[in-house]
Formats: sequence, C-alpha cells, structure tokens
Amino acid sequence: MRSYIFTKKERVRIRRALDRRISLRDRSLHVILSRLRHFKELAGDVELYIRLRRLAESKGALST
Repeated sequence: MRSYIFTKKERVRIRRALDRRISLRDRSLHVILSRLRHFKELAGDVELYIRLRRLAESKGALST
C-alpha cells in the first residue's frame, strides 16, 4: 500500500484551492480533479482506511 495519496506539490495546490488562493479551474489542479472524477473507489478506500485506523488505535494496535 502506498503511504500517500497526494504528492507534496499536490498537497500545496489543494491547500491553496481550499484557502481560495487559487481557483479550481487552475491548470495545476487538473490532474488532481481528474483523479477525483475517475477513481470512484478512492473515496471508499480512504473511508475504510480512516475507519480501520480508528479501530486499531482504539484497540492499541497502533503505536505512535
């Protein structure tokens, strides 16, 4: 399993878009937004990851 979904550069672009410092129409976001539209199962995988992580943390299975 990959240890990330977005690269460092993508995270910067996403944060700028969320802070409304760049428009969602910005060309630099094109690949990211395309992924959102086409990788339908990605959101479900993220949800599963979050739920599993919470379960593991509540059971002490993860050390931080």
